[in-house]
Amino acid sequence: MDPLSILASSIAIFDGLKEATRFAKDVIKADAERGEFLQRLQCVKEVKETLDTCLAGEKDITGQPWFERLDPKNQNSPLAGLQETLSKMVTILKLKETTFKQKMKNFEWHSEKQSLEGLFSAIDGYCIRIVMILSAGNISSMRENITITKKIAAMVEEDQKAKKFQLEGD
Repeated sequence: MDPLSILASSIAIFDGLKEATRFAKDVIKADAERGEFLQRLQCVKEVKETLDTCLAGEKDITGQPWFERLDPKNQNSPLAGLQETLSKMVTILKLKETTFKQKMKNFEWHSEKQSLEGLFSAIDGYCIRIVMILSAGNISSMRENITITKKIAAMVEEDQKAKKFQLEGD
């Protein structure tokens, strides 16, 4: 065997060993990582539920354009996408199987973990869209508040002038 073939074979063996080691580590850490993913998922789920509760409690915002974009009934809404992604993740992470089956499932964890990372990326995208929409809503509300405050200030100033004129006239 020539040296180049030996080198190529050695590289292939070491690469295979490296991949096998990575796979074995994923199998060993599967239960802990699955718990970590469930914890991250629970945090996102609680934020989504809080946002849903806040939006449901507001009656005077239903006509606002930012609310229409967040409305979970709208299929293009990031909240609807977030709900769908959360459901997919719960399906992947739930283990209602015997201990032996659960241990066997750990051998699939390497591929499941990669798909979950993709779903977490999607969740991050939805969260960014939600924050942007809420920020736009806040800016709009602040503009309305500034306009109202200016009107109130003008009315108070006119009222003070009228009272001053009335006092001078008496």
